[in-house]
Amino acid sequence: MQYRFILPIAILLAFASCRQAAEHSLRTAVEQYNQSCPVRMSELTRIDSLRYDKAANEVAFHCTMVGITSRSLDDELMLAAIKVHAAEESRMSLSAMSSNDNGKETLMLLEQIGATLTFVYQLEDGAVVARQTFSPEDWK
Repeated sequence: MQYRFILPIAILLAFASCRQAAEHSLRTAVEQYNQSCPVRMSELTRIDSLRYDKAANEVAFHCTMVGITSRSLDDELMLAAIKVHAAEESRMSLSAMSSNDNGKETLMLLEQIGATLTFVYQLEDGAVVARQTFSPEDWK
């Protein structure tokens, strides 16, 4: 009778161990990436940092729209254009990650722990203008 519980417990322990290893690898990758920040993503965008939020189960690229402030966005049309640019840039970045070894490894770790990948875009004055989130289903 006691042996019936050993296999499920062993499976749970193995899963927890794999998740911890994946989280550790992910934290290490985030720390290494941050050592090279800031990084120009495009003429308009700079990646300031990469963060892993365990509670939210999310890795987020924190990006700044270079040279753009809340004051310079004087109408809704300009804000809409910035949001479209951010969404397109996020999809292109995800595609680029999917096609290189380091990016593939990071996406694999995110998939192992069921985490999302988010791109957060802010203006030079800190105002957040766009947020694009991808789940593992989006990069499979």
